[in-house]
Amino acid sequence: MTLWMIIVFSATLVAPFDTATEEDSGVYPYNILLERGCKTIKKGDESYSKSINIPKMKWTETPAVITKGKRNYQVIGRVVHMNYLQEYFAAKKSMKFGNIQRKPNRLQLEVLADTVYIEGAVTMRGIKKLTVYSRKVVSGKDSKLDVRAPTLRQVFSDLAPGTPGVRGESGVAGPKVEVYTQLSEGHMFIASNGGNGNQGQKGADGKNGTDRIDSKPPRTFAECEKNDCKTVWGYAGEKGNPGKDGGNPGESGDGGEAGKQRLYVNEIKGSIKLKTCPGRGGAAPVKGKGGIGMDFKISRQIGGWGLGSFGGTGFRCAMRESCIPNLFDPMNPSCHTSCENDGATGRASRGGRGDNGKDGKS
Repeated sequence: MTLWMIIVFSATLVAPFDTATEEDSGVYPYNILLERGCKTIKKGDESYSKSINIPKMKWTETPAVITKGKRNYQVIGRVVHMNYLQEYFAAKKSMKFGNIQRKPNRLQLEVLADTVYIEGAVTMRGIKKLTVYSRKVVSGKDSKLDVRAPTLRQVFSDLAPGTPGVRGESGVAGPKVEVYTQLSEGHMFIASNGGNGNQGQKGADGKNGTDRIDSKPPRTFAECEKNDCKTVWGYAGEKGNPGKDGGNPGESGDGGEAGKQRLYVNEIKGSIKLKTCPGRGGAAPVKGKGGIGMDFKISRQIGGWGLGSFGGTGFRCAMRESCIPNLFDPMNPSCHTSCENDGATGRASRGGRGDNGKDGKS
């Protein structure tokens, strides 16, 4: 009877790993390392140094790739090189496996082979599921099968002044990986982290205050007369238009759930390392700045923003005496005083600058 060793683990942001049962029972003799919500499982002999022979792929060993559905493929061959599959799907199916993707490729891949080779860094980020059935999986020195979820490239549209930012997209969940093999030889390392969340869009800056172009009404001679014939000065201009408030930032996206891995193996020659982490949440977003009311230094050069209305003109008047000669008594002319019109004064001062708008709220 064949005794199979099963190494199974998964991780999410919501539920912590329950490792006590597995370790205490003695059923799963492997090391579990926890770090920042990550889970790393190590099994076997990391010092295993026997030469790992990974032959060059021959054209006669080209596996068959069968389409089972949209982005769902089955790969069948006597031997399958994982780096060939990376190149094949990138070239033939135009799939992206980079660290940053507009949308994850969501590839579902089932590999059936006698021997599966993992050599060097094989990057197939963005896949949804990978299942491997084989007699033997051979992993070269410093090899790594990187199926971590990518960070999404989020493109934000331009915002009108003062508009709140758009929420950043949450990270993509890590893939599901299952490997069924009789023998794992070499140093297998599979990483299936969740994708990082995106930073929320910066809130749009508030619109700068606009200059006022209206003027206060001029004072009149009638107002002079009512003021005991004293000059009445013009009304000062009113405060300028304020800057508008800046927009609140968009919320940053959450990190994606960690991937899930299952490894069914009968014999290990070397070591196995399985690692999965939840994605990180997006960076703190940036709030929009409030619009400027008016900066005095700038205003002297270009007029500034949010200047007040123009002051109105005043009116000068004064009491004057006028006399009419008295023919009967030349020494005592007939005199009287009256309020006289002396014309308008210059404009009163222009209104002060408008207030600055408030910054958006974080």
